[in-house]
Parts: sequence; structure tokens; C-alpha cells
Amino acid sequence: MRGSRVRAVRGSDAWASVSPKGQILASLAVLVPVALSGLALVALAPGSWWIFTTYFWVSFPAFRLLTRGVAGLSNPDMSSVGGGKERELLRALHEYGELTPARAAMETSLTVAEADEMLKGLAEGGHLKVRARGGALYYALWETMEGVGSQGEIRESYGEPGLKLLEPDADGARRDLERSEI
Repeated sequence: MRGSRVRAVRGSDAWASVSPKGQILASLAVLVPVALSGLALVALAPGSWWIFTTYFWVSFPAFRLLTRGVAGLSNPDMSSVGGGKERELLRALHEYGELTPARAAMETSLTVAEADEMLKGLAEGGHLKVRARGGALYYALWETMEGVGSQGEIRESYGEPGLKLLEPDADGARRDLERSEI
């Protein structure tokens, strides 16, 4: 990924970042020896066929990986079966609260044009809110609380540049109102 951060593999899907060809090769590296050893066991020791069932279980995850790789080859829009580029963009939105297309390109593997197109599509679908500030469009998830970042820190409001949050106590609120000359 581009950007200055190195991200660890999230969750239990360690194969999400591997290309479909890599997934197919890795699965065949397990499936072919298991199948050959099963055939050799049946051919050389027919009475011991049951031994094959004790280690055949390793083929199930490999078979799933093979089907994921084949599905990834047949569907080029799906970069990997973990959500691909859209999931990467949504994770960046969740992490930073709001993004411009240029910032999204810095934090993900997308180009600026891809990020712009994907953000516009998500906003047109009603999945993101769009704010214009300083001549730039900022995209954010609807769940993001206004004025609070994803880490819980207080940020400047999305509204007018000089607008600040009021203090919670009554004296502070009165002082803030007096300063703003309302």
C-alpha cells in the first residue's frame, strides 16, 4: 500500500492481500501432494486407506483458497475476496473520519482518479456525506459524529471556519456567547 503507514493483516483473512494467481498456486501446493499421497496409499497399501482420512482435512482450507483464487481470476473487479479496493477505502474513511480523493490515494492503493470515482459513487448511492470546505470536497461516513474524530478527539466543526465548540459549564458558555457578540 502507498502511504507512510505499514498496516498489519486485519482479522483472520491473511489471504485477502494475495493475488488470485498466488492463492491458486498456494492451494495447489497443498492439494496436489495430498491427492498424490492418497493415490499412492491406496495403490501401495489398499488395507490402509483409512490413514488418508486422518490428514485429508488439510485439503478443505486449500480447496476454499483455490475457489477464491479462481473467482478472483474470473472477476477482475474483485481484487481479492476481502472486499478489495472499496473495503480499503472504507477502512481509511473509518480511520480518518473524512477524506478528500487525494488523501484517500495517499492512504490506500488507489489512484486519485480511482478514489475520486469511488467516493463519488458511494456519495451518490447515499452511503457517504459530502462537505465542501476551502474549495475541496470532503467525504465522510454517516456514522461519524460531527465534531468528533474516529479516535474521539475534538476537531473543528464542519461548518463555518470560525465556529468553535462551546464549553459545557454555564459560566464558560456565557463567556463564549459574550465573545461571539450574539
